[in-house]
Amino acid sequence: MNFSVTQENLVKGLQVVNRIATTRATLPVLGNILLTTDKGRLKLVSTDLELAIDTYIGAKVEIEGAITVPARTFTDFVTNNSDTTIDFSLNDTVLNAKSAHYTAEIKGIDATEFPTIPEIGGTNVIHLAAPLFKEAIQQTVFATTQDETRPVLSGVALFISGKELKLVATDSYRLAEKRIPIEEGEANDVTVIVPARALLELSRLIHDDVARVSLSIDQHQMMAVCGESHLVSRLIEGTFPAYEAIIPKELATTVTLNRSEFISSLKMASLFSRDSAYNVTFTVGERDITLKALSAQIGASTSTVTAAVSGPAVSIAFNARFVLEVLQVMSCDAIQFQLQQPHDNQWYPGIVKSTQDQNYQYVIMPLRTEV
Repeated sequence: MNFSVTQENLVKGLQVVNRIATTRATLPVLGNILLTTDKGRLKLVSTDLELAIDTYIGAKVEIEGAITVPARTFTDFVTNNSDTTIDFSLNDTVLNAKSAHYTAEIKGIDATEFPTIPEIGGTNVIHLAAPLFKEAIQQTVFATTQDETRPVLSGVALFISGKELKLVATDSYRLAEKRIPIEEGEANDVTVIVPARALLELSRLIHDDVARVSLSIDQHQMMAVCGESHLVSRLIEGTFPAYEAIIPKELATTVTLNRSEFISSLKMASLFSRDSAYNVTFTVGERDITLKALSAQIGASTSTVTAAVSGPAVSIAFNARFVLEVLQVMSCDAIQFQLQQPHDNQWYPGIVKSTQDQNYQYVIMPLRTEV
């Protein structure tokens, strides 16, 4: 094995794959990156057995071959190397590196010990506009749960029906739903649950120069093709909750307000509600919404945001952090907050929507207080 690459291109390739390699696994080779030459290109691969990512970069190849090298050592050497080009040659399982000012010998593990990345044989293949898909991931994945005892809620459900893909995530306290069109390909009544971590890694692969993402799905795995990179992830087994029933069909009060101003008020309220599970009371008047937070240790905070209000007055409590998180992944100037006053011990979720995007909604359960 003998090849040369530019330091800049190798750094870019390592940034794609090195996050997946883990030294905490029982198999030492999982802490390594697989390097394989392929007809004038260098392929880099990493996996933790649940998730795998590979990418290709240009290389000058003199002798074909493959080796795995420790991800951290190799990445640190390349990143801190200020020379333009680095030459590599393999001697048994030692990768020799040489550039204008640096030489190194990096001990590796034979490529045959690296796990085989499975091929996806599913017939469900769809193609999506990359910017839309990245936005859809960002607007849903944050609502997944961190509770490992509820695995089906730790991922994002992908519902494919005809020419539409719907992404849904929930932790049972809030729910985010985004619909985007499928550019090419279609599948009817396909539902899978993709781990949140896999989608976060996929979103990092979608750069401005990537126009399209292709998804191939079979019974147990999903593969995404994104430019020169591929991501393969195991799917989460189980049935996603039938969530549609919890979304109110109609709420009495709609508050339309400036997103940036609302974010500022929520940040202030969050400062005074940290020790009360971010419990903040939202009171809707005729032309505004007031946020009140109270802390026994810190004090109290009140802020008011001018709004266009349709419907009766409302006073209801929510987790301010949950409201803030959705506003931070939206890009619109104005949002709609749909609410209803609790009565007869009936509590209604709130709904956050964009005034510009009818394909996105966020449902948040209220915090029960004395009414």
